[in-house]
Amino acid sequence: HVSPRWASATPVALDRNPGDLHDSDPERRRKAYAEAKVSIFEAVQRIGLPPPIEVDVLRSCVLPGTAKPIKYPRFPVDAQRPQRVLVHVRLVFAQPVQGPVLLGAGRFHGLGLCLPIDSRVANDIEVSQ
Repeated sequence: HVSPRWASATPVALDRNPGDLHDSDPERRRKAYAEAKVSIFEAVQRIGLPPPIEVDVLRSCVLPGTAKPIKYPRFPVDAQRPQRVLVHVRLVFAQPVQGPVLLGAGRFHGLGLCLPIDSRVANDIEVSQ
């Protein structure tokens, strides 16, 4: 698929801990979300895609029929290794990008799968190519 807009179907395991996304202190929570966005931004570029023009990090579901990150088992499952923070994401690129889009530390384990969310545009681009 080709689309300028993508959303995670399975949560993304962040490459580094951004801090507590549930922190009761609004400033610490804001900083944690900002760090999570940086982590996603870097993860996108790490897989060879252009930098997104918009990154949303969410603790809830993005796509209908998907589960909240808290419903997923810890990653990695080995209790001896540091647990990764799981989040859902929405990405917008200046130009349509070719999928599949797999992001984050769990991308080889079923996490971080992103689907195109602007299917009308994605289908129009696929037909015209």
